[in-house]
Amino acid sequence: MRSMSAEPPNPYAPGATATDDVPAEPEKAQAPVAPARWLAVLTALAVHIPMGLGLYVLGRKRRAVVWAAIGLVEVALFYASALSGHAKLLLLAMTLLVTTWLAAIVDTDYLKRVVAVEGDVVQIRDDVVSINGRDLPQQTVDERCPPPDDQEGCKVLRETDGRRSYLIMLTGPSSPDFSPTLVPPGNVFVLGDNRRNSSDSRIWGFVPVENIKGVTSFIWWSRGGGGRLHSARKWFDAIRWERIGKRPTDL
Repeated sequence: MRSMSAEPPNPYAPGATATDDVPAEPEKAQAPVAPARWLAVLTALAVHIPMGLGLYVLGRKRRAVVWAAIGLVEVALFYASALSGHAKLLLLAMTLLVTTWLAAIVDTDYLKRVVAVEGDVVQIRDDVVSINGRDLPQQTVDERCPPPDDQEGCKVLRETDGRRSYLIMLTGPSSPDFSPTLVPPGNVFVLGDNRRNSSDSRIWGFVPVENIKGVTSFIWWSRGGGGRLHSARKWFDAIRWERIGKRPTDL
């Protein structure tokens, strides 16, 4: 009689159960979150996003979007590392769309002085503004120009427009003359007080009245161009404390 050896049981057959002879499939352990990923999301929530909000309040909206976008990307990468390939690409694409949308909708606010309204004829010759053929008087003021414009040749003048009187600054080469131009209906002509270094109606034209957001009530923050964030002492030295809290008409 021929002897036959028994076949080993098939653990994968229908109705088969695991025994001690068949090792169970090991459970998959969840990979721990790398410290670098935690550091990235904490940096985003504690530094980059708050920095963006602070810059937005200070009026630096473009820079605010950059800082906030960095924070959003860091948070997205933190969650994307635990997703599958398609979900990861979808999350990163949505983050890119959101940051691009934020950069597109953010506008830039300008603080300028209205010197002419609709129906006025404005002209500028040798840095002297003329409204309807009448020159606005300018008087030299014994005051030093704020940094970084406190250089030789910089002058501070007090310009008078009817009952209004305010300070302007002339530094650098003279600005090109502006030929007599009629302000169209529904628009105003604006100038910056730093006359030779200002982006205003001389460059980008008249401003529609509906674009005016309001009137400046007081100065809550003033800082010169000197110093950067990496040098705290120079940054604080550039703050113009004497201007903070004052009304523009008091300057």
